[in-house]
Amino acid sequence: MEACAGKTMAYLGFGSQFAFIAIVDESMQRAADEAGVNLVFIDNEFSPEKALENAELVASRGDVDLVYEFNYYQQQNYTIADIFKEAGIPVIAIDIPVPGATYYGGDNYAAGKIAGLALADWAKAKWVTSPSTWRWWSSRAWPASRRWKPGPWALSPVSTRAAVPDRGAGRPVRRRE
Repeated sequence: MEACAGKTMAYLGFGSQFAFIAIVDESMQRAADEAGVNLVFIDNEFSPEKALENAELVASRGDVDLVYEFNYYQQQNYTIADIFKEAGIPVIAIDIPVPGATYYGGDNYAAGKIAGLALADWAKAKWVTSPSTWRWWSSRAWPASRRWKPGPWALSPVSTRAAVPDRGAGRPVRRRE
């Protein structure tokens, strides 16, 4: 953490009116204080327009070494990525991807796989007959290029654990497109 001491980092928060986000905001400030970082906190107010305005504001400051971007509206994240790229400021995207940024958040693919496999095990044990329909969901908050697309194993209504490809013990499976 000594390498961070004296640096200026900006945290563009999701919207502190949400209880969970307020906890994230507080933990960001606490971590910055512990590391000796000057944290510039700006609230995106759960607004796509405000997120763009804040990105322009931070990029124009000239003293920010790193940005933590927490913006729900992923459509604006493409423009936000361009703003910080042009300013030469690296970005860490929190929970919602920003193109070209380091992503910090949940691995929804791995979590979905775990939940789906558990559901398949339960269904196989409890249902007398095989299910006739499988339904796959994806988040609209993720760009289409990052959404999971079913592979051939998802087309079979009797899919089991053995039919799901595994690319490494204990590591999340990442599907390349």
